[in-house]
Amino acid sequence: MKKDSTSYWIVLGAWLMITATAIGLNMNALSPVFANIDRSFLLLVDLHLEECIKQLQLGNTEDALEHCQLADQQLEKLLSNNTG
Repeated sequence: MKKDSTSYWIVLGAWLMITATAIGLNMNALSPVFANIDRSFLLLVDLHLEECIKQLQLGNTEDALEHCQLADQQLEKLLSNNTG
């Protein structure tokens, strides 16, 4: 159980650091970004994050990491398309 718990915290911590970095670097751009995006795009990110959490709870850290990375990639595309 300890190994599963450790993996969960590693994946969750990595995702939080990536997300915090993306948000922190683009804080001034957040309002216009989220005002001008298609809501279906955010739904896709949300689905990946929900699946990431679900897989973590099931102990599937590799699948969880994949979904967290997909969500991060989508957020990066969103921020680069709307701030650059």
